[in-house]
Amino acid sequence: MEQAAKPLKDRGLESVTVTGGPIVRHQMFESINRGQVNSILITFLISLAILTGLYFYMRGSTVLGLVAASPLVLVVIWTLGSMYFLGIPLNPVTVTIAAIMVGLGVDYSIHLTQRYLEDFERIERPECALCASVGHTGSALFGSVITTISGFAVLSFAIIPPLAQFGQVGALGIFFAFLASVLVLPTFLLYWKRRAEKSS
Repeated sequence: MEQAAKPLKDRGLESVTVTGGPIVRHQMFESINRGQVNSILITFLISLAILTGLYFYMRGSTVLGLVAASPLVLVVIWTLGSMYFLGIPLNPVTVTIAAIMVGLGVDYSIHLTQRYLEDFERIERPECALCASVGHTGSALFGSVITTISGFAVLSFAIIPPLAQFGQVGALGIFFAFLASVLVLPTFLLYWKRRAEKSS
């Protein structure tokens, strides 16, 4: 429609305005997308700042905050990538899922990181402490993940397609957050601990 109106504008009719339901919805969706990108960045930066400040105050390490927040980046990438491969479109409902995954996923990272720090005080070997942490906290996280996934999965049966897609993506994102916490985060924690021991 804008291309059809362009010849009229070229002839001096500057007052030509393209409007209508499809145009309004398109512009609204673009505005929501831009706002969602900002919300993801803001949510991640706030989480990063809180974790960095918290672990600097408690443990004197700013790097530990970065380590705890790093799996969140993977969760967002995995979730959005899965939406692409599964053919789930970004709409005003599903576009909010990335920020929600950051907010929920950071809880899992905090639980496992804190448990590892506590276990390392009892078990001096980093590898053994990490195994103990994943063994204890991982089972608790699994129970939490199952209940949260179930809540999102119920939405998959909604008759409204965007709402059903939101439930599917939400359940998938929570699963990815769990995987990142029990598989990726332990690797980062072990690497951080070994570097900290070498520097000390």
